[in-house]
Amino acid sequence: MAKFTSDQMYNTPWITTINGTFNLDSPTFDVRDIAHSLSMICRFNGQIREFYSVGQHSLIVCQLMDHLDLGNPLEGLLHDATEAYLSDVPSPFKHRLPDWRAIDDNCERALRAQFGIGEKTEGCKTADWLALYMEAYYFLPGAGEQLPDPHNLRQQALALMKTRPFMGHYTLASDDRFSDIERRFLDTYEVWR
Repeated sequence: MAKFTSDQMYNTPWITTINGTFNLDSPTFDVRDIAHSLSMICRFNGQIREFYSVGQHSLIVCQLMDHLDLGNPLEGLLHDATEAYLSDVPSPFKHRLPDWRAIDDNCERALRAQFGIGEKTEGCKTADWLALYMEAYYFLPGAGEQLPDPHNLRQQALALMKTRPFMGHYTLASDDRFSDIERRFLDTYEVWR
């Protein structure tokens, strides 16, 4: 593990990860770091009825991409992977943070190149929106009715929930929920890589 001086610590864009370090100037991604971190980061900035992780969300997006033939499920699994290093900023705030967006875009390009998943596809965007409405129904006050629906996908998401239990499989109440989601994420990665 690299050792930094005090000056380097504040002038070098790096963080310590569960398996080493991550430097924004030369990003290299470790799926173990991604799985661990995303299992610990709460969706919706924590403003929900109970804990639900970005890792759980990523598993749902992956499953939707597979079930609906929307493209490579690995893209769905890794679509929010930069949040393992940059954290999860609520989407309405991202538009007001152009410097953060530039950093996230650069990080995402590097991540997609490393994992060979190319540019973000329309299929992944659709699966992400569908997952949002499913999650909002379970976890947000008012079942997420306040969320915009620019692509008219809310009704499809609610219909999918009735025909296939996407959400139930990934909501856990056990004390080991974090390690369980981390393990499921890594197992799913092995299936689709």
